[in-house]
Amino acid sequence: MGVYVTLILLVMAVSLDSLGLGVVYGLKKIRLSFLPMMMIAGLSALIFYVAITAGNMLNDFLPEHAGENLGAFILIGLGAWFLIQLIMPSKESGEEKEPSTWSSPSDILKDPELADMDNSGSIKGWEAVLLAMALSLDTLGAGISAAFMKLPSLITALSIGFMTSFLLYTGLKLGHRFSKCEWVDKAVVVPGIMLILLGIFKLV
Repeated sequence: MGVYVTLILLVMAVSLDSLGLGVVYGLKKIRLSFLPMMMIAGLSALIFYVAITAGNMLNDFLPEHAGENLGAFILIGLGAWFLIQLIMPSKESGEEKEPSTWSSPSDILKDPELADMDNSGSIKGWEAVLLAMALSLDTLGAGISAAFMKLPSLITALSIGFMTSFLLYTGLKLGHRFSKCEWVDKAVVVPGIMLILLGIFKLV
């Protein structure tokens, strides 16, 4: 599998959860304006760049070809962890929603409305930072894995930032347009499955 094919698949797998979150916000009429969206995209790209830079430093100490195999195993583990997090019940499930000062990033992936901590109907300020953290849970491991697979650091990071903002915007529009999107709940498993398959393909 070529470097740029791997790059495209990795960017899609890491960024695809943005689409599901955007659809939920569109359906629930939760506003996400341009500035918070750019903040989320920028933080996602920055977190990935830091991770891939750290991975490049670690890769210098690994035997030849060992890094690629390790990177593939990291992707598989990351995809499995992502799926397990979706299956596990949220800490706030079954509780009445009220303004909160903190929700864990993994809970936000399962219930995106938790990012609207003040129940104002819009994502702003620190809520955007928390949402970026939720979307970047898989970015840290993917960044280290990308370094082991010799992917270009800056291009991959910028691609993730762009794709995150694009899919968030697309999801918002889809959510506003359709009142019923039963496929959303099932589609949230796609990023985890993609990461696992990408890791397997790199091992073959």
